[in-house]
Amino acid sequence: MAHDPSDWQRLGRHVVHRREQLGLTQAAVHHAGGPSAATQRVIENGSQTSYRGAILRSLERVLQWPDGTIDNILNGAEPPSAMPATPLADLEQLEPELRHHASDPYRSEGIRAWARSLLDQIDQLRKAAQQEDEDREAS
Repeated sequence: MAHDPSDWQRLGRHVVHRREQLGLTQAAVHHAGGPSAATQRVIENGSQTSYRGAILRSLERVLQWPDGTIDNILNGAEPPSAMPATPLADLEQLEPELRHHASDPYRSEGIRAWARSLLDQIDQLRKAAQQEDEDREAS
């Protein structure tokens, strides 16, 4: 199905938003298996109206969108919104259970130590993400 240039411009805006939401540069998207930075610029600007399916699928994967999301956006749908913006969001959902395991006297010391270690790593990731946000705002 052919799409209007405005459909591609709309897709471009959603791609930029999702990429920034994930904290990715165009280079990082390419490094993760997505299209080249040059192709991403064209997609994000909406200045081309046809791409090989493999290019769009690779972009979907790196943006952590389900298969078919780009086609759905081009057909007028909104991108999925219930998806966590970052891996940190996924990990933060596990925190209550990990805190329980870390302090549960009925768990083995090995499980409690493992849970404490994961909580420490989540905290380190959270601090690194905050620092990254501060650095990005400063530049």
